[in-house]
Amino acid sequence: GQFAVGDAPLGGCWVAGGRAVMGHAGRVTPSRSCRVAIAAIAVAATAGGGKDSTEGKSVEAPGSPVACTPPSSVAPDAVPASLAAGLRPAPPDIVTSASSSNGNVVLEASSSASVNEVFERYKSALVAAGFTVDDEDNEGREAELFFSSGGRKGSLLIARRNCPPGSTGYKLTVPAQ
Repeated sequence: GQFAVGDAPLGGCWVAGGRAVMGHAGRVTPSRSCRVAIAAIAVAATAGGGKDSTEGKSVEAPGSPVACTPPSSVAPDAVPASLAAGLRPAPPDIVTSASSSNGNVVLEASSSASVNEVFERYKSALVAAGFTVDDEDNEGREAELFFSSGGRKGSLLIARRNCPPGSTGYKLTVPAQ
């Protein structure tokens, strides 16, 4: 395929149509290593805290710890109405960000469920909502699920977090159907 408007380079990888690919000479090929690198960057950007504690390092005073702050929830009506009921985060998941742009709904959430539980819940819900699973990778601590419907592509990126301890963060991008 060709790159399109909105595709972005990231460390030799491209995010093209919601998929991580390697590109050269105008051609793209799916790349698991690119998908994993992009997922790791996305999770690192939203994760926090120390390895085995609820504390992280202070940016202002590197030697002093800062407490892990539990995620704050957006208002329940912030989740776009266009998102199918079966794809809405289940309680007690906390939606930390929700938006709708160019026909895509993007949610970021924190869950007390395991990576596997979130992965299986959304995989079943996406199939039930009429999406086809195009690719998946579940390593237990992190997982990616790429899906499509009518040529429109979406993704689910999931990773275990250290802040708050034992939580799972995920980002769901659902194309308009």
